[in-house]
Amino acid sequence: MHGQPWTNLLYACNEFTINRLNDGGGSDLVSYVTFDNNSHIHCEAKTLKESVGIKIPFSGGGTCFQQGSLVANEILSRNSFEQFKAALSFFSDGHPNDIEAGIALAQYIRSNYAKYVLKLFVVGFGRVNLSVLKRVATKMGGEYRQVLDANALRSEFQRIAAVLRKKEASLALMEA
Repeated sequence: MHGQPWTNLLYACNEFTINRLNDGGGSDLVSYVTFDNNSHIHCEAKTLKESVGIKIPFSGGGTCFQQGSLVANEILSRNSFEQFKAALSFFSDGHPNDIEAGIALAQYIRSNYAKYVLKLFVVGFGRVNLSVLKRVATKMGGEYRQVLDANALRSEFQRIAAVLRKKEASLALMEA
């Protein structure tokens, strides 16, 4: 994912942050992770106010679900589940080069965090190989949605924001 789709994703993330702030999410924490053939933590456990307008560069270089999921698992392992509920939002164009490894890690995350009622949102952006994302959502026990354009992406972020409640940590995981 690059170019205008990447710009649209960043815009929708920022709008999500602002909407949650305006909807009583001032104590929410957010972490932003991007992944390609590597993963990058752009912020971890920051308040929504601290993360408004965060600049996340596009890095490119393939899509490895395992890379992003490994870092998501690390961040989730550091979450204080007594204080914060966790939500994971996974956005991708659905064209990974490590399908089975990514699926296996999705199952691991589900089994490891199910006791904490992890909320998971998997969003396919575009039209490429989205059946893989449906499998990821199923293996993680989450919801799958497909969006085709910037307006649908913004609407999906608004829907996710409406689902989340106070005292929930949110981890946005995006393909770079």
